[in-house]
Amino acid sequence: MQNNMYSFKHALNFANIMQELNQVLTVLKKAPKGELLLLDLSNIQHCDCSGLALFIEIKKLALIFNVRYKMINIPDKLHALAQFYG
Repeated sequence: MQNNMYSFKHALNFANIMQELNQVLTVLKKAPKGELLLLDLSNIQHCDCSGLALFIEIKKLALIFNVRYKMINIPDKLHALAQFYG
């Protein structure tokens, strides 16, 4: 993580989703209240429905820890998948 930025490094799928959740949870716990955390999605080459579930969980956790976040550099395929699932 760079100053207020967390970058996902690989695919988001069932095999690694808990590892990613734990890493993001650690970042959210350490972030000062009200801080804007940028989530850089540019390196995600593959994402399945478990990855989308991770983003829903991040939204819930950010509210709990009072951390604002913004997803940046969303790959087109991921954006299309999210739109498909609504």
